[in-house]
Amino acid sequence: MTTGNRIRIADLLSEVEDTSFVGREEECAAFLQSVKDTSSPLVWLSVEGPGGIGKSALLRRFATIATSAGVPVALLDASTLEPAPAILQARVAESLGENPLERLDSSGRFVLMFDGFETLSPLTNWFFGSYMPELPRTALVVTAARRAPPIRSVPTAVRSLSKVLRLRNLAPDEITEALTRRAVDSRFFEEVKALTLGHPLALAIAADAIVQSGTLGIEERAEVIAALLDRILDSTPDPKQRFALEMASHARVTSEALLVEVFGEAEGAALFRWLRGLSFMDVGPEGLLPHDLAREVIHHDLFWRNRTRFGQVHQRVRAFYVERYSHGSRMEREAALRDLVYLHRLNPILSRYFEFRTVGQCYAEPANEHDHEAIVSLVDRHEGAEAASAARHWLRRQPGAFIALRDGRSPLAGFFCSLDLTAVTAADEEADSTVALARSEAERRAPVRPGEAAIFGRFLIAAETYQQPSPELTVLQIQSYLGWLTTPALSWSFLVVARDAGMDDLFRYIDFESITQLPSAEGRSFTLYAHDWRKVNPAAWLQLMEAREIDTELRPSDLRAPAMEMVVLSPEAFREAVRDALRNLRTPASLARSPLLRSGLLARSGGPSSYDRLVRCILDAAEAMRAEPKSEKFFRALEVTYLKAAPTQELAAERLGLPFGTYRYRLSVATDRIADRLWEQELASAG
Repeated sequence: MTTGNRIRIADLLSEVEDTSFVGREEECAAFLQSVKDTSSPLVWLSVEGPGGIGKSALLRRFATIATSAGVPVALLDASTLEPAPAILQARVAESLGENPLERLDSSGRFVLMFDGFETLSPLTNWFFGSYMPELPRTALVVTAARRAPPIRSVPTAVRSLSKVLRLRNLAPDEITEALTRRAVDSRFFEEVKALTLGHPLALAIAADAIVQSGTLGIEERAEVIAALLDRILDSTPDPKQRFALEMASHARVTSEALLVEVFGEAEGAALFRWLRGLSFMDVGPEGLLPHDLAREVIHHDLFWRNRTRFGQVHQRVRAFYVERYSHGSRMEREAALRDLVYLHRLNPILSRYFEFRTVGQCYAEPANEHDHEAIVSLVDRHEGAEAASAARHWLRRQPGAFIALRDGRSPLAGFFCSLDLTAVTAADEEADSTVALARSEAERRAPVRPGEAAIFGRFLIAAETYQQPSPELTVLQIQSYLGWLTTPALSWSFLVVARDAGMDDLFRYIDFESITQLPSAEGRSFTLYAHDWRKVNPAAWLQLMEAREIDTELRPSDLRAPAMEMVVLSPEAFREAVRDALRNLRTPASLARSPLLRSGLLARSGGPSSYDRLVRCILDAAEAMRAEPKSEKFFRALEVTYLKAAPTQELAAERLGLPFGTYRYRLSVATDRIADRLWEQELASAG
């Protein structure tokens, strides 16, 4: 307000605020409609959101809108009010110039607004149960708070006449507008977007820092984070609450089960209730999720402040997911794998390819017949008619290989096709030369052995973005990982990807080799990638991924294959290796050269010495054979020859009291049975 020609500082501040306010168009439109429509049954508008999200600024904008419409408005800062009914009524009357309880015969609209309404929590029962019902029919009450009033404090009738406005971060175009209005150099726009995620307070602090210093360095970032931490946390939590909060910022989603695993039954449940009550926590179908900026601020503050503690948080969270992955149902394993992938979000390589904040927003399920035409259409759109013909062929031959992606907005948000290579026929290879190439590469490098599986990811397509980073592609890739890790006795995984998708670093990161470039088709070239799970099995692969999860300085040139890859032995070579191992069972120097030491046989056994582990595997197999009722005579031949090491086979036959021919027969049967049992373990090691 001006006096004569004089302009107050307050007027200047109001002009600055009007200039800097951006976004919230839907909220402002909803308020204006409520102000104009006096016949509307709406009596309460609840604005909710975490600290710094812009609730106060929005209420001030609401006040401007109401005043411009000629509607009386009272805007009170609840944090300055003593929580007493008489004081609240007096302040409202003072702001409006009259007591609204005396306006029952008035037909004019008026608005009562309370910022920081959570500070009036002692009055909520009185406010909603006694005060609001006595207001004139034309009153509109607006409250702004970090969290909604408790359900028990608000009568059902009041809730039925209310509307909730939950404030979120600003959209990318709104961020650009806000920074432009604050005269921030456009070269900082993307950096500020990444740092603030569109949080209004963070934007304001970052913008001011840039304007003042001309940069957004470590000091300016620390200033943003420190200011946001003060707003995010209502009070300083105790050490266990702090650790639970740090876990919640690190995990994709925080369940009570996760906290119980770390803190115990009673404390875990209590900490879950505490987290649930925080203003910046959302409740999702799987558990609690911090608002994006709160997550990043807490997470990065810990990473910067205490790297050792950060590692402890990571290990606690990861151990819970690995346990659930190792022993859960398929659905639990899929969720655990999503959670494990999420732990890579700080890695500079994988973060280029995955939309980590959207993990869980789409879901996958087996494709059905209604998806078939849409699948063919997507392939034709992104890869051309020849590939679409191949897709139609595989929909007839292996319809169960197709996984459909749903997002709730469209019938088919994308799909993934994982073919069973062991079921491919010559006719299939003729219909799709890409599959023929994958099969020939497997045969040339290390053939698929009897009893083993091999899969080929033939199509990987997000409907709108194809193979560029997107929420849909992230979910599809996790689905492919799940297939690799849960297929029993898996030998090869192949995947074909468009060259212009630029995924070379991603596949090196996940230990897939670029096998060959496929011939160009209809203007698009493809690369065939592969991983031999007999050389680096799922357990070893997960260990490799663990080493890369929180490596924030990893570069593509740093990516290395595991220290020792497995060898892939044919059935005949494996059987011969078992015979040699039995002959050298008591000769460590000779046994140390056995190819079995680098086979899948030892992948699931533990112990410090490879030699000892191999001996233990053989002895365990022998003991199992001995326990079989009809196998003891064969075991005796094996025992005398190798376990008790008779100098010669002739002496072994003599000790057993057997003709030499009978002895040789029994020893051969025993050796074959040991080899068969160990071969089963070899095949199982990849599953």
